[in-house]
Amino acid sequence: MKKILLPVDFSDYAKKIAEEGKNLAACIDSDLVLLYVAQHRTPIYLQSFVNRDASEAVLSGEKKKAKEMLEDLKNSMGELADRTETVILVGNPADKIIEYIKSNDVDYVIMGSQGIGSPLQRAYIGSVTNKVLHNVDVSVLVIK
Repeated sequence: MKKILLPVDFSDYAKKIAEEGKNLAACIDSDLVLLYVAQHRTPIYLQSFVNRDASEAVLSGEKKKAKEMLEDLKNSMGELADRTETVILVGNPADKIIEYIKSNDVDYVIMGSQGIGSPLQRAYIGSVTNKVLHNVDVSVLVIK
């Protein structure tokens, strides 16, 4: 395995995922990618009523916070920090993770069983992890 993807969000799973990725990468000499997907949280049917500048400011703030979190996680990798890449994408988390896996020669994925999505989102849309599991051809380790 050459590249392990660690999709993280602001949930409690991020540190667990990073630790598992660090342990595995150290054993098998792999590179790591810490991935965060920022998303517009305004439902499509309300977007015409929401100030676009305000929406962009919220997204910009989320990306800034994500960059800080990713750098903290990267620094926690110790000797593997120089072999750890950080990536921030914008869009639907499951779709962007799947796209990244398919276009970046990812060999293995470690992700949490639940993130910060609402129970309503999980009931009607399905969890990010579930969608990734069913739409990629690489092994996925799910951290409980």
